[in-house]
Amino acid sequence: MKIFEDYLMYILIEKHRMLYNRWLRPVSSGELKKGAELVLRLMAERQVELWLLDASCCNTPGRDDQEWVVGRIGKLLTGKRARLRKLALVKSNDVFYGVVAEWMREKLHKLHGGSLRMQCFDSMTDAHSWLQEGAAASTATNALTTDGELGHEREV
Repeated sequence: MKIFEDYLMYILIEKHRMLYNRWLRPVSSGELKKGAELVLRLMAERQVELWLLDASCCNTPGRDDQEWVVGRIGKLLTGKRARLRKLALVKSNDVFYGVVAEWMREKLHKLHGGSLRMQCFDSMTDAHSWLQEGAAASTATNALTTDGELGHEREV
């Protein structure tokens, strides 16, 4: 587990090409971009296929930041080393965040078709269960416990 600054925690489970990251508090536009760049760079370098993103502590990003995030994820989906195929997003309780998350999901689907399966969830348990669909995802996500805390990587 690594902590970036005081607002982003992440763990890379390379063996299963999975990344789990959690925003630890509401962030500014600059912090969002700085943290997202780190996460997206890791994903490209390590050819991550499964992404569990916990944004339950996040504030709703502004429109410019929404467009920026969609554009950056889009580049990750179309680059030479594109591997990302599933994104499970745990959204914050903010009603507006849910609307924004759905808009981003629809926009990514419209721009990139079926290359990415993305779902938004209200709980870590539901997001975790959805990511487990399929044999490869099942072993990868067992490195996390269902309550959102990090566990130890283990084979099942």
